[in-house]
Amino acid sequence: ALTVDGALLRDLDLTTAAYERMRHRVPGRHLMRQVVGHIELTEDALRGSLWPAQKQRLLANLSQTTSLLSWLQFFDQGDRAAARAWLMRSTRAAQESGDPELMVLAMIRGAEQQTYSGHAHQSTQLLDAAERLAASGSSPKALSWILAANAEAHATLGELDPSLALLDRSLVALRPAGQVMIRVGRSTGTAPRCWATWAPATCACAAPRPRGRRWTTRSTWARS
Repeated sequence: ALTVDGALLRDLDLTTAAYERMRHRVPGRHLMRQVVGHIELTEDALRGSLWPAQKQRLLANLSQTTSLLSWLQFFDQGDRAAARAWLMRSTRAAQESGDPELMVLAMIRGAEQQTYSGHAHQSTQLLDAAERLAASGSSPKALSWILAANAEAHATLGELDPSLALLDRSLVALRPAGQVMIRVGRSTGTAPRCWATWAPATCACAAPRPRGRRWTTRSTWARS
């Protein structure tokens, strides 16, 4: 039987964070096998007898990892049906975990897929809803990612002024943390690489989050 303790939960979180960083450096077909195995391990752990806090943490990890697999299926493999199915699983796990910031993550990734499926109008509507949800207490990095994704959707629609205004707001959202947004993808109809952050004297993956935020989405928002 699988023993769930603090060490295992920590290792699962660290592994998910590593996969997020690797998704732009490793061919998706290789990374997907590892991510699927990670999901199977997490689901196996969830079948055991758990304390409520352990279950919440496993669900949060499951939501983040299935969200990543959805991204890989859509942008790397081009399998939109599989991407939607994994995103639905991510959303369900986010709801069960009770963490609204994970719901924001699922909404952003769903909007990204809408943008690159030719449904940018729906994407902007979804991101507007995500911004309203994030206003209840999400991290500055989460808000910045929402605004950046919305800017890309507007750019895809040819709406340059709204896109630039959203980019400005995305930058402002990170300024209190001393971070600068760097665009590393392109709005050319191809898959975006990411919206990366840079902080002085530290890599983005190690940047400290604002005090008072919950641990559940730390690995996801630490994007590189």
